[in-house]
Amino acid sequence: MRRLLSLGTALAIALVLPAMPSAHAAPAASPVKASPEWTSITTSATPAAKAGKGRFTEFALAGGGYGTRIEGGSLPASSGRTAHKVIGCTNEVGLKRQNSLAGVTIPGLGEVGAIKTTNRTRRYKSGRVASITTQKIAGITLANNAFGKLELGAISTRAEAYHDPKTGFGTDVSTNLLSLWFTPQGGKRTGFDVPLPGQPINIPGLGRVSLGNKESVVNKSRAVARADALEVYIAPTKTRIRVAHSSAKIFSDIRTGLFRGRAGTLEAKALAGLLDVGRTQNIVMPCSGTGGKVKKDSVLDVDLPGVLEVSVGGSRQMGKQNARRAWGYEESSLARVALGGDLLVIDGIKASVKANRLRSQKPNSRTKVDTSGTTVGSITLNGQKLTLPKDIPSIEIPGLPLLSVKFNVVERGKWGAKAIAVQLSVLDVSSEFYGAKINLGTAMLKIYDAKR
Repeated sequence: MRRLLSLGTALAIALVLPAMPSAHAAPAASPVKASPEWTSITTSATPAAKAGKGRFTEFALAGGGYGTRIEGGSLPASSGRTAHKVIGCTNEVGLKRQNSLAGVTIPGLGEVGAIKTTNRTRRYKSGRVASITTQKIAGITLANNAFGKLELGAISTRAEAYHDPKTGFGTDVSTNLLSLWFTPQGGKRTGFDVPLPGQPINIPGLGRVSLGNKESVVNKSRAVARADALEVYIAPTKTRIRVAHSSAKIFSDIRTGLFRGRAGTLEAKALAGLLDVGRTQNIVMPCSGTGGKVKKDSVLDVDLPGVLEVSVGGSRQMGKQNARRAWGYEESSLARVALGGDLLVIDGIKASVKANRLRSQKPNSRTKVDTSGTTVGSITLNGQKLTLPKDIPSIEIPGLPLLSVKFNVVERGKWGAKAIAVQLSVLDVSSEFYGAKINLGTAMLKIYDAKR
């Protein structure tokens, strides 16, 4: 099966932002922004955690949340997440992280009131260990000449994933919306009941307001809780707004290390951070590893005739730990990539990172990594095979801006490494895509010291 992409999609794999339909004139689209002076980010630990009283556990804890996220339509393809805050993989309790915004402007749509995202890890007196995320929004007002004004009262979500010594793993998820009002253009302000699960409210001239998803996954080794308070669909601009997201996770069997890793076949992002269109295929390593099981995923072909062709790819990962060590790998591969027809053909692309950490290692010492499996089978440029995977400083491909091509790009750190088999970078400073990168074959794996 082949998936056809437009040139814009292929390049970031694209930064093209559709224009607002002329029938609904609105301000020019731009990403959601909050004034820097409005932003407050804090990280702290409770007195018990600072004192080291039962500070570390045998569980991996994680959580995250954001106020709003806008997708698609006649506004920016992605607004990013407002007041986004996370606690990554940790086995430490007593942590507290917050991100607060006094206000956010959504260009062409309206205003979001004060937002506060709070992530915590906690050990209760009962022995319960939990990851907790809460999200609070003072209110949202959406106003546009195309549909009128929508007012959402105070909004909140809470997601908790925990392990209780008596009952085992569990979750607690809740959402709340105080009020919902709509005023059509030139019409009367009308109140609506809060939507019920599976029963969205359809508002003439606007679209619909739905109760967000609540999800709980519980088994003998983990608990995952997620909640979105609302999803608002604006029909005139074809815009979807996700409101008040909270998530929390807890995993068992943390003996030696905490894993953080992923593998993806193709990803594109702008250096300025304005847009990350995501990855055509991506698998993420759980905090505790995969229990020694190999997880696999495959990718559909991507085809932009004469410009970019990517065929037959996939990723796999494995992570395992015992009382002595933690080890694993991330791999991603592509059989063939062709740019400009057959102007540049790269076969046998593979990114690989292996990591190993011993429990006997000194605290905060480096995790051992191996990226030697990151390889390229062959490179053909203008019909001539290159003997070695040598970087190409610049190359002109019809239909694309001036590019550079790098092979085996590796970033190393204390806890692991990231390997990119092939990286394309836009060099043309006059191009709207200047600074964009396309990574072909990416693998990243870190194993952190699980302190006890």
